[in-house]
Amino acid sequence: MAPSPGHSRLRLPVTGPEVSFHHFFPDGPMPVPTRAILRDLLPAKAVKRCPPVTVGSSYGWLLFPPTSFAVRWVKEGLEFALMDDDGRIGSWQVLDSGRPGRHPGTEAALAGVPEHRLEELREALGDGGVPLVDPNPADPREFQIFTGVTVRTAPGWASLVRPIPNLPVPPDTHDVVDGVVETAWYGNGLPVMVRLRSRDEIVRFARSTPIAAIQPVPVAAFAAENSVATTGEPGLGNWDEDEWERFVTTRRRRLDSLPGSYRRAMHAHHHEAPPEQD
Repeated sequence: MAPSPGHSRLRLPVTGPEVSFHHFFPDGPMPVPTRAILRDLLPAKAVKRCPPVTVGSSYGWLLFPPTSFAVRWVKEGLEFALMDDDGRIGSWQVLDSGRPGRHPGTEAALAGVPEHRLEELREALGDGGVPLVDPNPADPREFQIFTGVTVRTAPGWASLVRPIPNLPVPPDTHDVVDGVVETAWYGNGLPVMVRLRSRDEIVRFARSTPIAAIQPVPVAAFAAENSVATTGEPGLGNWDEDEWERFVTTRRRRLDSLPGSYRRAMHAHHHEAPPEQD
């Protein structure tokens, strides 16, 4: 059957966020596509048969800390220590406003900068080098990680920084706070805001373990002037014919006795032959 001009994915817009990444540190871990390690994050059945979970989990890129470190929320505030690749923690220091935890690789980063850019860069950085962990002066549980990664998106696109979708974290560790950065024009290193859950617990961040996901989103999706939804009267008796037909059609497919009903319905909608089962 020939694809329908209205539904075929071949006819969907091909323009996208056009994401590009750069890193401040010469040995900094670059973001990787989430789908590249999807099978390590999800049960095999979800990857094969549940497109909503698979797409929701694999959309975007994974972001890593620029170096390994540990933090803990104590009575005095937030403590910070660098950590080696074997997980050994160095000496602790208490952080406060204006005294963040520093990345040890500032000089290595500056060494690769052309001479004509050095003065401008030092002016942009200020005194003390690059902050790795910058505490929230109003709340000792919260801090910002300077990832060293800059993200550029096409005009009209932004970057949603959020927890890694569908990946649970141990209960006494931390939460990544969702944030949207307009990366079409914002050129600073992408920040990740973290909130610790428990006092006196050591929380480790290894440079080999992703801490957050970057998901491109169109600015129009969150612009206040576009945040208008059409709301019908509650109750089945008030549904119009189109909404009723859409519900009944997809609900019947949902009651299909075979697994993967949404997956088959999605391919049918786009007039594509479903892929072979593994």
